[in-house]
Amino acid sequence: MGNARRAFRKLFSFLQPLTIFAPRELEDGRKDWNLTKVGAGMFLLGLLYVSSLCPSGIVLTIQGVLPTKVQYAMYEYGWTSAEV
Repeated sequence: MGNARRAFRKLFSFLQPLTIFAPRELEDGRKDWNLTKVGAGMFLLGLLYVSSLCPSGIVLTIQGVLPTKVQYAMYEYGWTSAEV
């Protein structure tokens, strides 16, 4: 059973960074779902943005990440909407 578990973990280890969206335990025992909701919202927004443009999978990947990249550039470099 241990070998199967290790093989399963190794096979899906590329998904490990997504655990940041898992709900966190607060000190009072409740769960904090804020980051989970933000991640789900951004994912759905990306799908909505892309599905209205083009149903192609390649365009989905490129255009779906675009709003996130724009937000990052505005935050990191202090750009305005005119500079983006």
